[in-house]
Amino acid sequence: MPTAASQALAALAQRSMQLQATIQENTLTLGDGANSVDIELLRWK
Repeated sequence: MPTAASQALAALAQRSMQLQATIQENTLTLGDGANSVDIELLRWK
């Protein structure tokens, strides 16, 4: 996972957090209702 994406996910971390996840067109979107993070999925070979 790219460093920028992991730092953005760390910013979403809270006690008793609830995240919504969507996968669409090779992108994972995680959000908490107020903020969201888009992560491009990478395929390993």
